[in-house]
Amino acid sequence: MPSRRRTLLKVIILGDSRMAPEVMEQLHGCDFNIYDSCSSGLSALELAHGHAPFSKYPPMKVLLMTLQNAPPGLDYERDRKFSKSFKQMIASCLVKDPTKRPSVSKSLVLYV
Repeated sequence: MPSRRRTLLKVIILGDSRMAPEVMEQLHGCDFNIYDSCSSGLSALELAHGHAPFSKYPPMKVLLMTLQNAPPGLDYERDRKFSKSFKQMIASCLVKDPTKRPSVSKSLVLYV
């Protein structure tokens, strides 16, 4: 039977590509409302493009890219078909600093 730590590691590395960076880092406790905001932004981005951000990379590379790179987002030139408010909502949900990221409710009120 795998240890709890090994199981948690598998979930993090092989799991959801919609995890907020602070959840991946596991340095501090996280506010699940803010985490949900990031997850919602990544899900919206996946729906917009038809695939998850970084989906062509192996899980460990996704983990590193999420922690080290700027957050994914819509390209304002390439993704012209999407409304300005949709682009702003995704951008606000994917702010890397969780203290500057609005909750899902606030994002929906502001941009929808």
